[in-house]
Amino acid sequence: MTFSLPTRRLVIHYLWLGYSIRWIGSQPFAPSKSAVSLWVAHYLSTGLYTTPAAGRRVRPGKILRRHVLFLIHYLTNVDPTLYLDEMQGLLIRFFGRKYRIGLICATLIRNGVTRKKLSLIADRRNEYERMVYMQMIRAQVQGAQVLCFDEARIDATS
Repeated sequence: MTFSLPTRRLVIHYLWLGYSIRWIGSQPFAPSKSAVSLWVAHYLSTGLYTTPAAGRRVRPGKILRRHVLFLIHYLTNVDPTLYLDEMQGLLIRFFGRKYRIGLICATLIRNGVTRKKLSLIADRRNEYERMVYMQMIRAQVQGAQVLCFDEARIDATS
């Protein structure tokens, strides 16, 4: 429930007059004890009666909408082959916010972005551009300059 600014002022006023949180809770406007405690802590730290963050609250563990849109745009138009940890690094690099990998995964699924759809996007890339790029690489790089890595895993338990 949202309480108005005059109600917050009244609660702080009653507290300064010496009334207890329990007494305030029994009044007709009756905010909860936890709400009063938060209001008092905010008032003591800032001197303001307003809500923290000026009333704009973001649920903890929720990716901001503009960050989600940026990530979806990046995946569909720039690089659909990113892994979740690379997506996390991308969001840190562009926005300075670190989101949990599980949260990124759940948010993408909730927005209809799956690995299957991204692989379809990657498969539909322009064949002509790929051919031009490979010809450019062949013209500029000699075979002795190429180094290949095998990314096979080794199981130490067997």
